Amino acid sequence: MSELIRTMAPGTHSIEKIPFFFPDSVKMDNGTDVFFYNDVDAEVVKIELLFNAGTAYGETPLLARMTNSMITAGTSTLSQKQIAEMIDSYGAYFEKEISADHASLTVYSLRKYAEEVLKIITEVFNDCVFPEVELQNNLRVQRQKFLINQEKVSFLCKQKFTRLLFGDHPYGRKTELNNYDTLRRKDVQSFYTEHYKKRPTFLLAGKIDEKLIKCLNKLFGSQHYEVEEPESASNGIKPVRKREILLKEDAIQSAIRIGRLLFSKTHPDYPGMYVLNTILGGYFGSRLMSNLREDKGYTYGVGSGISSMKDAGYFFISTEVGAEVTAAAEKEILFEIDRLRQDKVPLQELEVVKNYILGQLLQHTDGVFELLDQFKSLHLFGLSESHFHQNIGNLKAVNSDLLIDLAQKYFDVAEFTTVIAGKVQG
Repeated sequence: MSELIRTMAPGTHSIEKIPFFFPDSVKMDNGTDVFFYNDVDAEVVKIELLFNAGTAYGETPLLARMTNSMITAGTSTLSQKQIAEMIDSYGAYFEKEISADHASLTVYSLRKYAEEVLKIITEVFNDCVFPEVELQNNLRVQRQKFLINQEKVSFLCKQKFTRLLFGDHPYGRKTELNNYDTLRRKDVQSFYTEHYKKRPTFLLAGKIDEKLIKCLNKLFGSQHYEVEEPESASNGIKPVRKREILLKEDAIQSAIRIGRLLFSKTHPDYPGMYVLNTILGGYFGSRLMSNLREDKGYTYGVGSGISSMKDAGYFFISTEVGAEVTAAAEKEILFEIDRLRQDKVPLQELEVVKNYILGQLLQHTDGVFELLDQFKSLHLFGLSESHFHQNIGNLKAVNSDLLIDLAQKYFDVAEFTTVIAGKVQG
């Protein structure tokens, strides 16, 4: 047995290849796409139904969110409790998610019970009635959560920032308190019919054998779905480039959010900007964390990110700081932005960040569930397997000259929108 040398760090090596590949696919009898990763040793399967039914499609974000959350609220013969008990009896569980563009219904099940669970999903999906009692209970709970969130500076800051960034575009819509009082069951039913009765996409991972595919086709392949042509949502986005303060005198902290409208992950500058963002605030060792947390002690956490939607995207920096250091924290954020515009990123720092990103990608392709999530992130943007591997090459090729060019192009603070919510001292 070899002796451990605890005074010497383990050796490192570069990541040459990310083992990512696209899933197998079949079409049901009605033309519905099914994408799947098969792991013959898996005991669990994941089945996800994906719809173009995000918050941007509703008159208010609340309508889309409420519809998604209530898909399992009851059928004409089963109550919400009965559905939950049936799912629980098989050791399975539902998961519902929604973003600006898409909504999904996902079920996790032991493979040996997957066919029985699929029958329950079919019944729930085809006979979803949105019971009035459950709707009102849900609205009451969500209304209370909304009132609580209205007291949080982080919530107020993010809501206002999104509104300024996207204006009257559907991406910029926000939920108002009166929406909880005016939403009606017929609105939810109409939204469900309009967006969830269109042809979904099925994403599967786990032990996906021929028997399961045949069961899926038998239950869903005979149904009639309208083919939806999603409308482009990129037109009409007019960001408001300004600095706005939301005063909240009883707040102990201030929330700061700074950013700008950008582009989606289909843009050729995306790989370089992803690296630049990671350096600035995209991981724990970032410049913003080193400055505001470790050096100045202004905050517990600060970060930046690039949010990519179907037809738009944006860059943002977000943190919460003590009210007395609000101005100082904002100054340091702008300092770090300007430093990227003025000085080239040192080679050692760049290599650390690129290795971190590659390591994250490696982790996110470790297993069929992770592969499915990675495929989904590409499929939603119409991107290919070759695009993924090309992006890896582009990421590895990023150098300091490219980063300073991108910083000068996209990190002009005159193009930024800034929102600060809180007591705002200092």
